Amino acid sequence: MERAEDLVRAHKDKEAWDKNPNRHELHRCKDYIAEPKPSGYRGVHLIYKFKTLDPKHSVHNGQRIEIQIRSKIQHVWATAVEVVSAFTKESLKSSQGDEDWQKLFKLMGSIFAIKKIDLLFPQPHKQSLKNSEP
Repeated sequence: MERAEDLVRAHKDKEAWDKNPNRHELHRCKDYIAEPKPSGYRGVHLIYKFKTLDPKHSVHNGQRIEIQIRSKIQHVWATAVEVVSAFTKESLKSSQGDEDWQKLFKLMGSIFAIKKIDLLFPQPHKQSLKNSEP
């Protein structure tokens, strides 16, 4: 699926999920697309409690599993925040650090959301070796 919104819709269709006796229990859903973080972060976080009826793995019952759902551009945005934070040694994703960086990422997150921009990664150009010139 190309867009995070498609994944969220798929998650909400729980017909098959509810028939599975080993299903993990949805503990919490944080929808940062509907309510973005102050930093500009957007995405959906689904937090489940692990559940199995298999005795070999039951020791893990109750442990939390977090799934982060983002579109490609949301993921690129989040990665950029992490990279800049690593270089500046600031916690930009927690809205801490240089105000100019914080403003940049908040504005970019808003622009991506308003324009519904999503990255379409181009396919590599396939050129036949037979037709290539030296």
